[in-house]
Amino acid sequence: PFFFGRISTNQGGMNGAGKNLVRSGQASVASSVAGAHLLDLDGPAYSVHAGDTIHFDSGGQIAIGQAHATAAI
Repeated sequence: PFFFGRISTNQGGMNGAGKNLVRSGQASVASSVAGAHLLDLDGPAYSVHAGDTIHFDSGGQIAIGQAHATAAI
């Protein structure tokens, strides 16, 4: 299995077109690669660092880990 998180709408640092292009590519991989599982990282649980809005803060990272564990079980 291959688990990966989709670029979050909470993350800044990319313009809308660039972010949508990456998200579209991620969805394409998830639908065409056997065993690939795309995790939705949108929503308030996946909070980003206030200083740069690109990287997830500690709470967001914990939520990502929990999402990956849940998907893998």
